[in-house]
Amino acid sequence: MTVKKELIPSRELKNRHILDTSAVNKVLDDPESARIVERLKETEILPTTVAIAEICAEPDATHRRRLLELLKEIGGDKRPLAIPNQLAIRACRAFSRRKDLMLNDGLEEGVAWAVLNNPGIADEEAQAFAIASQNERDDDFRNLYEGARVDFDRIFRSGTDRPGSARELVEIYSRNVPFLWNVVNPIYWRAVGRILRPTQVRELFVTVPHLRLFFMAYAVAAFQRSVQERGYGHRRNPGQYDLWSAAYLPSTECFITDDTRQRRSLRLMAAQGQLTTSVISYSSLRRRLLE
Repeated sequence: MTVKKELIPSRELKNRHILDTSAVNKVLDDPESARIVERLKETEILPTTVAIAEICAEPDATHRRRLLELLKEIGGDKRPLAIPNQLAIRACRAFSRRKDLMLNDGLEEGVAWAVLNNPGIADEEAQAFAIASQNERDDDFRNLYEGARVDFDRIFRSGTDRPGSARELVEIYSRNVPFLWNVVNPIYWRAVGRILRPTQVRELFVTVPHLRLFFMAYAVAAFQRSVQERGYGHRRNPGQYDLWSAAYLPSTECFITDDTRQRRSLRLMAAQGQLTTSVISYSSLRRRLLE
């Protein structure tokens, strides 16, 4: 039997909600889970490849299966949204071709869609692969910013003022078009096969805001892990997947997470990106659904 799947252009936003993995876990464990699920099915719940990857890393096989079944139930026929680094590449291609960014029409989303429809695929071998991939990404993220902290400290010791907040650092970066071009152009070249003109940087970010939010996540991580004087480091701040999820914000009305650090970071980025997206806690969602 062929399972229906829905491909999603980025421009359609009405009534869309995204649940972070932490929120999916809370729904499953909630004593009012059945009522909450029925209410969630009344809206547009978009599953994400990030959530499925994190669920596949869950060590308990029974819990892993139940989470995948729940995500499929509330997501219905929605094929999962692409992992954010793939969205960044497709955003460049969409801009170059003057076409809509499609959020879930790639190979990785196809694999995630297959897992949703057949949770048995997420066996111990798949779990080991998911954990290894997640650890590799986390290590790369950690090493990037631990090295950057040394460089930032050198800059600040030389007399440059240290930004007092992630918001301030984002604003500094956003005003520096040559810096933005140097960051974006390598990805654009890889995706499109030609150079992005510096004069196109702002147009690209306005036309495809997913890319702007994706890079904003790196600026926020730079402040949290490399710039702030207290509370920096790997264990005290949101991880790569948590911050990468900012790339989903332009395509949802509401993002729900039970992770306080992630929620604060995504709220900051939604505001800086001039989005109307709400970023709320699971407890807030629960009150809405059960009132």
